[in-house]
Amino acid sequence: MRDNSDDKKQGLPEAERPARGASTGARWWRDALVGTQLGLRRYSSAGLGLLGGSLALTGCYDAAVGQDERARGGEVDRAMDTRELQRQAGWNVGQPEAQLSFPGQTPVDVAGGAGWSDGLEQLTDRMRPADPALAPYYVPTLFQSLIGPSSFDLRAVMTPILTPEMRLAYERGQALLTLFEQAGFPPDTALVLDLPGPESVAVASAVAGRFAPVFTFDNWPHPLGVVPSHLTLGAVLYSAPIFEQAQQSRPAPAPPALVLDAWRLAPYTDEDTQFDNRYTAKLPTAEGLAALGIHHVLYVTAGPGAEADDLNEVFVSYAQGGVEVKSIALSDFQESSEPPPPEYVTVYPWPRVSSGRYWYYGGSWGGHLSFWRYYGWHRPVRPPPWWGGPRVVPPPRVSGGFRYVPAPRPTLFHGLPRRVHGPGPHVVGAPPAFGHVTVRTSRRTGVVIGVRPGRSGSFGRFHGGYTA
Repeated sequence: MRDNSDDKKQGLPEAERPARGASTGARWWRDALVGTQLGLRRYSSAGLGLLGGSLALTGCYDAAVGQDERARGGEVDRAMDTRELQRQAGWNVGQPEAQLSFPGQTPVDVAGGAGWSDGLEQLTDRMRPADPALAPYYVPTLFQSLIGPSSFDLRAVMTPILTPEMRLAYERGQALLTLFEQAGFPPDTALVLDLPGPESVAVASAVAGRFAPVFTFDNWPHPLGVVPSHLTLGAVLYSAPIFEQAQQSRPAPAPPALVLDAWRLAPYTDEDTQFDNRYTAKLPTAEGLAALGIHHVLYVTAGPGAEADDLNEVFVSYAQGGVEVKSIALSDFQESSEPPPPEYVTVYPWPRVSSGRYWYYGGSWGGHLSFWRYYGWHRPVRPPPWWGGPRVVPPPRVSGGFRYVPAPRPTLFHGLPRRVHGPGPHVVGAPPAFGHVTVRTSRRTGVVIGVRPGRSGSFGRFHGGYTA
């Protein structure tokens, strides 16, 4: 496996450059397969850069034919769906010589195995939900980027990644799971994990023993992609053994953990040097959730704030359809050296980090025990003594997501057409230019003869072309 990272070319400040030589054996990761701690790192979207700024587009072009086309006004520029373009022309269309960067790359997966590369083309099937009722909501697009001869060079450079942000997200995800364990794992509550892709994958692996992960990653990687989905793919490769083992051992049916990539709406600011592989989330409708027996949705984010723009209308429709939505920030789980009282140690699970410290909702064991007092959906199997007393004051260091109620607000997607029907997902409409890239086609034949990363600037040319 070759190292494709090049921080200096990406313009990363020294303090933000990822550490070299990430953990490769990670015994504690192997232990995670039997229920101990895992963990992981968030890689800032600002730190991903654009692989050296404005890279020159490459590709051969028959100059005589091209000049003749232009002389006769035979070329036309138009926007083309990014995913369709990549399926036809290859994942790295327009940038065949550019490289991907993998901070936190490691040659082994969570189980310490190095054979993860043997099943890359089967990843779509390996990550498919075992429960047929969840299958309509699985979006395998990202995993399909590894299939076929045109993706040989992508498979050749792919690698698992393990980052400090992923470790942290995993440990907090384990703390989240213990809250549901206190309530006896209620089957009517689903999770929507909306964090940067690798962190969402980490939390999904932390809760996979009781929640069925349903991946909804709907784009392909690209060297200039505004969404660094190759990192999300690397995180899945790392955690795949946990997902596969949990699928075999998890009680069925299990409520879903719908796994989103918060980077899907990353800012698209430079039309000349970015490839627009953004997309909108696809979640079940309120009717679809009801058919699954889901009456509550806990929306999990990295920190406090409103729901993502493409989820506003979805969550409002949930509330209108009788599905209650509340939110929680992963940052609500704080590390503490305070041990739980001895009389509770045998009653409740207490997630511990590798340092021997504890993770608590609100940073204290009292806040952790009082979680369901604030959220109100469920009652602990063994309520603490103060459960029936005066209302407990919320911990001071939480986002207050138990007060969250979806409300309509102006967004980029407000008022656009949406598809809501049948058992499939609620698909939010998007503006015409969203998730598209400009291509140049022959007016006479319809063949694409050039592509640019944005919607202005020069075009890379192709010998022979392909049909749009």
